[in-house]
Amino acid sequence: MALQVLIAHTGLRLEVDTAQFSILDDLKAWVSRKTSIPPQHIVALTPHGRTVKFTSLHTEVGYSVRDMPFLTIAQKEMFIYDIRISSPGNANLITPVPAPKRYVIPNAPNTIDDVQSISSWQELYKERRNWAMHLVEDCGQMNTTTLALYSEIDVIIKCLDAAVANLEISIKTIEPKYNDLKKWVTPALEEHRTLVENWEQYLDLARNTPISPLMVKFMTRQETKKSNPTLEDLIELDTARKAGKLAPTAHRRFSDKANQLNNTASQMYRSLESLIADFEKLMSRSALGHSTDSAQLLEDIEAVVKQMDSDYRAALGYSNTQRDVAQASKTASVHTEHLVPTLKKRVKEMDELLHYATDARNSIASESAKFMRYVTEITSLHNNVKSQINVLNQSVDDMTTFDYLRLIHQLPYMYAAFVSEAVRRREWVDKVKTDSSTLANEMALFQDEESKRRRKWQKMIGS
Repeated sequence: MALQVLIAHTGLRLEVDTAQFSILDDLKAWVSRKTSIPPQHIVALTPHGRTVKFTSLHTEVGYSVRDMPFLTIAQKEMFIYDIRISSPGNANLITPVPAPKRYVIPNAPNTIDDVQSISSWQELYKERRNWAMHLVEDCGQMNTTTLALYSEIDVIIKCLDAAVANLEISIKTIEPKYNDLKKWVTPALEEHRTLVENWEQYLDLARNTPISPLMVKFMTRQETKKSNPTLEDLIELDTARKAGKLAPTAHRRFSDKANQLNNTASQMYRSLESLIADFEKLMSRSALGHSTDSAQLLEDIEAVVKQMDSDYRAALGYSNTQRDVAQASKTASVHTEHLVPTLKKRVKEMDELLHYATDARNSIASESAKFMRYVTEITSLHNNVKSQINVLNQSVDDMTTFDYLRLIHQLPYMYAAFVSEAVRRREWVDKVKTDSSTLANEMALFQDEESKRRRKWQKMIGS
């Protein structure tokens, strides 16, 4: 099955056998030759909005429109975008389809040489039939052009849909990281604010909380020279004051990064929601709902022309009798009063449908360029969010500043934990000593009993 290559900004549909390409760049070069898009400016997506990989060309399947927009046939598809369209100032790359000239309907033949002559009536029938045949031929061409325009509209909308899907995929890939980051950043900011505001109070509490000299040795592995040590002796005072001095700046810097990330992410999500809403509105008012109108109208026109052709052929069988002349006159009158006006009205409607499709195609192409620029802007926000997440995750220096202040805050709890551990260890030592003494006594008893047993055995053997 050949690959359908859809060009986003023109609505052009190409077809190619991918077997002739060995790498994706070869395919892009082929597209460049067919569309004049430089290869370096080509972006290729699958129908699901994912970046095209050469290995996926044989598996990605979408739905395309061939010949008639209302006939949907499964086709392998690839969507091609010119990234220059997304840049401001490149509106000239969107070339509108020239408006067709208004179709001028020639007057229907309406003169007859001799109303009493059947041959004159037959000639009038023939001229009107030829006039009608000319109109239906022109309408067939207008219908073909109209269907081609709707096909371009279909391609442009499909490509827009894939571009929006690609953007959604990109944003969803960073959502887990962003959500995980928010879970710890918000509590961290609150903790940092508390430490900045209260670290001196925590230090003052440590300075006025006496502790056991033995506990100082247990916790620091160093002897204290003070007779009445406090919790303050468990920390490096200079390090604590330095951390306290740096903390406000570190907190502000970290908070600014977090706020910037939240603002950028919020803008990204709002923009995405707006883009999706606008795209849904675009779809709801899409002209594709009228894509079958011209074909149905052509059937109506053909039915009228068929009737006129049938009447002409019937007239060829008339003789030059008064009865046949009267019948020919009556049928011609029906043509004049009904069929000819109806046909002219339908042809005018076909011309209107062609102009409507042209305007709709040019309008959607112009809107498509705006959408693609909007997609590019949101993609830029996405890249900023991704970069800011990495920056925030790597804010090691800012986080380290608060580690020592957190230690000061947790000193009373830490001291209590060490005291509890020291008590447990002392209890364990005492228990080991007690159990060891008991075990020694039991072993002495066992040894005495064993000695008695052996002496008794020796006496038995000796006797």
